Amino acid sequence: NDPANTRLHLERARALAGGGDVDGAASEVRRFLVSSPDPSVAGEARELLDALRRERPEPPSLPPSPRRPASVPTEEVWLDVHRAKVLHRRGESADAVEILQDVRRQAPRFPGALNLLAAIRLGEGDSERAIALYEESLALDPQQPGVLAMLIDLAPGEVATARLQEAAAAGWADAHVLLAEEAWSQWRFWEVQPHLEAYFAGATSGPLHTRARTLQDDLERWRRGALLAGAGLGGAMLLGPPAVLLWRRSGWTVSALITAEPWLARDVSRLCSAIRHEVLKHNITVLHAVADELDAGRSGPLAFAADRLFAEGGALDRFDAYILQLEAIGRRAGVRLSLRHRDPVFSGLIAGMDRLRALRRDFFNGGTPRLAAELRALSEQLNGAAYQGLGDIIRGVEVQKIDEVLLQSVVKSVAREGIHEAGDSPEVHFTVSDDVAVRVPMSDLHDILGNLLRNASQASAEALERSIGIHVGLQTDPVTFLDRAVIRVQDHAPRRVTTAIVRGRYIERGLGLTVDLISRHGGSIHVEDEPGWAKAVVVRLPAVEPDEEHP
Repeated sequence: NDPANTRLHLERARALAGGGDVDGAASEVRRFLVSSPDPSVAGEARELLDALRRERPEPPSLPPSPRRPASVPTEEVWLDVHRAKVLHRRGESADAVEILQDVRRQAPRFPGALNLLAAIRLGEGDSERAIALYEESLALDPQQPGVLAMLIDLAPGEVATARLQEAAAAGWADAHVLLAEEAWSQWRFWEVQPHLEAYFAGATSGPLHTRARTLQDDLERWRRGALLAGAGLGGAMLLGPPAVLLWRRSGWTVSALITAEPWLARDVSRLCSAIRHEVLKHNITVLHAVADELDAGRSGPLAFAADRLFAEGGALDRFDAYILQLEAIGRRAGVRLSLRHRDPVFSGLIAGMDRLRALRRDFFNGGTPRLAAELRALSEQLNGAAYQGLGDIIRGVEVQKIDEVLLQSVVKSVAREGIHEAGDSPEVHFTVSDDVAVRVPMSDLHDILGNLLRNASQASAEALERSIGIHVGLQTDPVTFLDRAVIRVQDHAPRRVTTAIVRGRYIERGLGLTVDLISRHGGSIHVEDEPGWAKAVVVRLPAVEPDEEHP
């Protein structure tokens, strides 16, 4: 009858309720109530018991897991595929590759293993091997639009266009939108309408439908403007040169693109990493060593360096291909990147590559007295400032601060979706009590925060009080003493939701994508009691130490 001991029944009840064991929680509350507790605490216990007795929604039946395809011979091999996926998500790519190589030996006609292996190679910066693996997968199963899209994204400009044309001819509707956007960006306006007509003839919705409609509207505006072009021809001739200069100096930077369109951050980071490693680290670093050899009177290494730099498919060709891919990513977002003229990182990088390209004749002529000094200056420019700048972009994608600016952008993004009737959106209050940073790509972090807010906003339609609270802070793990970022999204929704339901992807309250993303980044999600609110959906993610933010 020790009150301190009997209160443990109440604490255990809360723990069981949080884990989804409603019956066990109710039993513990009853045990507590028969112990004649303090009246103030007894009232709290009765409220909890009433809440546990309320009718709860039943989680819907979920579709079965994907069955083993015919190209995978045994369940053990199929299980190995899933083990490799988990290891890849944990960052243990070497172990994943070892398992996948064994899977390939036992299931040589299974495209899924090739695609996962290609994704790992791509993450390592080895785009050539990734392309070969994607090509092999597509040969086994041509009906893989996602793989075809990756190959188009990785290919140089002319090759990508040819692949898009093949895909459009094969019936992939989205290819027509991408071809229309490419024609629009290159001022081939007469090619835009046929592609849009072919797309709308075969697709009524899809991820590119909005972009196709926007491009159709832009084309109509251009047509109307073209009718008035003759009247302004004289003025255009006078204003032409300044307008061209202004156009060249306009456009977006890579950092601005990532900030405005965080869903593109991962693709941008991948290309920056490829330039940093494939082009600069493994090829441009040779410039300093060649300069030393020239100073010593030895010109032999020039031929070796020239082959790595200027040969077909060499460092300069790969650099040009990656720049084209970056510009294509910008066009996917409906913007024009000004890498050469405005971007603080890429303007210097492109200028340095232009200087190197201008030295091609000197390489093949055996060198000149000024070549060694030029190579040292270029090495310092490209392997110094440019290399560091690319690293800053990559780290900016990986390490994010969860501050009021980010939360405000997420709130505005969700509000633009029009979940509620006009004027009926819940009021959102947020506080950030600590300096919080996490190692999560911006696109993933934006999805996590957006889905949490969207979930709370939809649930609030049932509440008398429509406000939502978001609190962000740090919490120290009592075992590891490591800090964890804690995001609490609070609402007044009256229906009972448990951790088990949230993790079980319950249709009206589930956060399936969020749970997957959180798990991928080493975090957890729970539903917890929250004073002053009906509940809080709480996400915990590993926090970045201050000295990790800028390694």
